[in-house]
Amino acid sequence: SGTVYGSFSSDYFSNYEEADIIEVVSTIFYDSFADNSNGWTLGTEWQIGSATASSGQNYGNPDPGTDYTPTEDNGVAGVVIGGNASTSFLHDFYYLTSPVIDTSHANNLLNLDFARWLNSDYTPYMVNTVDVFDGNQWVNLWTTGGSPGIQDNQWTLQNFDILAYKSDSTQVRFGFNVGNTGVSVSYTHLRAHETGRNL
Repeated sequence: SGTVYGSFSSDYFSNYEEADIIEVVSTIFYDSFADNSNGWTLGTEWQIGSATASSGQNYGNPDPGTDYTPTEDNGVAGVVIGGNASTSFLHDFYYLTSPVIDTSHANNLLNLDFARWLNSDYTPYMVNTVDVFDGNQWVNLWTTGGSPGIQDNQWTLQNFDILAYKSDSTQVRFGFNVGNTGVSVSYTHLRAHETGRNL
């Protein structure tokens, strides 16, 4: 299960009377994952649904039973929600990909924020990535590495500065591959995706 938050920010306003600089942040895109009405592309094993605790993993921790936010929808995006990622055969990256988001008006601040619950083996067994599309190509923001793997037992907030990649066709994606077999993991879950900018 998982949550993705993103915030994009741009522009500053000056308070004329007090000559203070005030930063106003607005949300460009937000998704609670209550459903897939925003049109995420779900690669193999990726799902959007209610957070459901899992069992049966032999590495790391189980999936969360609740999402990160206090809303009643309990929605998450994740790999085999309530189950475990398939690790019995090798495969290239499976992705969860956002719809196109126009971030071209961001001037001073553009952030991708999300809450993560990730349990994964380490390279070369599994590799996990977060990428952004800058209008021309996919750019890697984060990749897991060697031992030990990641074993989240709570939601952890993640933040990436993506101002350098702003465009009128921004996308983000979350991916994982299996490079070697043998471990059963509950894998990744994301909760609420949000993008915002300074007004």
